[in-house]
Amino acid sequence: MIALVLACILWVIFGYQRETIRRDFIVPIQYLNAPVEWVLEEPKVMEAKVMLTGPAQAFQLLHPDSLKISLDLKQLRPGTQEIVLTGDMVKVPSNLTVAGITPERIKVVTSRLLPLTVPIEVLTENVPPQGIAVQNITVSPPEVKVLIPRRLRGKRIRVLTEPVDLSLLDVQKIFTPSLRYPPDIQFPGGKTPMIRVIVKTRMETPPSRR
Repeated sequence: MIALVLACILWVIFGYQRETIRRDFIVPIQYLNAPVEWVLEEPKVMEAKVMLTGPAQAFQLLHPDSLKISLDLKQLRPGTQEIVLTGDMVKVPSNLTVAGITPERIKVVTSRLLPLTVPIEVLTENVPPQGIAVQNITVSPPEVKVLIPRRLRGKRIRVLTEPVDLSLLDVQKIFTPSLRYPPDIQFPGGKTPMIRVIVKTRMETPPSRR
């Protein structure tokens, strides 16, 4: 009898709610799988309104923060193109349905990145230990190839190392710092190159006492 009563209660809670309701959510747009040598020009649409329909119980179990519109850009073409936002771009539970998306279409402006060779600038911090002087600092490789958007053509692009700590020169002469560079540039193949900074030193002769 207890099992029968519980079954009836569960049927009333979950099975009897057949009314379909609609709720709207502002959802971020994710741009995925863009080819390495292409760039999406600003401004780009970053969010859209998604209309979902389904039973009230389904909305109680939904986590709105998990909603995203995913755009696959594998077939990216140069120039301006229009992308239709469809329901299959939004991952929702099976008991909810995407009733519509606003805007229905968005424009994406793309351009090919331009190759450029940039010298690496070495940053340093602190001073050498007492009795050690820096003769010269070299970096290998001395320059790197980068890919830049067209809007940066003709502007100065700087690629710098993270600061090399000169206070370590009594125990270390070769450093492998990370690189600092503008967020708009990329490296061929999508990988940041590894570089080495070599510091040549000499021992300082203490001043003679008279």
